Amino acid sequence: MLKKDIPFELYASKVSPLIGIGSIILLGLYDDEIRIFSLIITLLTFCSYYGVHYCLSKSLDKYPEDKNKFVQVGSKRQMYFVKNIIKSIYLGLLMIFIEKILTDTIHNTIDLQYIKRCAIIYTINDMIGLILSDLPLTTIMHHSMTSLMCHVVLLKSDSNTDYKVLIILYATFSSLAFIVNFYLGLRNIPPIKTWKHKSKLSYVSFLVYVIVVFINWSVQVYMLTQFDIPYFYYIFLFVVIRDDIILMKWLYYDSKKT
Repeated sequence: MLKKDIPFELYASKVSPLIGIGSIILLGLYDDEIRIFSLIITLLTFCSYYGVHYCLSKSLDKYPEDKNKFVQVGSKRQMYFVKNIIKSIYLGLLMIFIEKILTDTIHNTIDLQYIKRCAIIYTINDMIGLILSDLPLTTIMHHSMTSLMCHVVLLKSDSNTDYKVLIILYATFSSLAFIVNFYLGLRNIPPIKTWKHKSKLSYVSFLVYVIVVFINWSVQVYMLTQFDIPYFYYIFLFVVIRDDIILMKWLYYDSKKT
């Protein structure tokens, strides 16, 4: 039983690095192609965290007061901003794959290794984020669930269109909202912090997110009727949709106050 004076979020923040580490270790249990690809993307992403962090820190040299605030929030909170910047880049890259994934899904000709590589690119940042970043509880739950769903996709052994492809569809449509993660990563970093159009960027991020979420949810509702869906997939949808709603509300109110 949890002690009343210790919030559940604190327990989650202690467990999240274990989830991230465990998810990455499990990537080494698949076939050689997936194992090697996972290793490359993991190393690239891990190095990118420290590369982007260094660039952010150096960019703040011209703003001593802001750099002092950045340092004071702690390394894990700093990595939260880094995580969102890197995720915006990865999501932007995943947009390239949307057409092929949609076409393959429509024609029921899934390229198995292709969607597995997409799953790794999408989720590896979430896995490392669980290890290095200070995340809100809903984001911890979201990243933990996407890490689990990555392994569900990697266990797929045939090229038929089934509920596992819905996971990839959710991820690929989400890539269209890369501007949201870009804003979350840089919103407190000059010059965006002091940019006179910051509220417009926040509102554009909100509008893009609303459109993408509407498309995503519509596709999911339609496709859910086409396959036999295990119960745990509905848990996945509940977790990510709840996080989507929270983020949409935050972006809306942020656009009003900035």
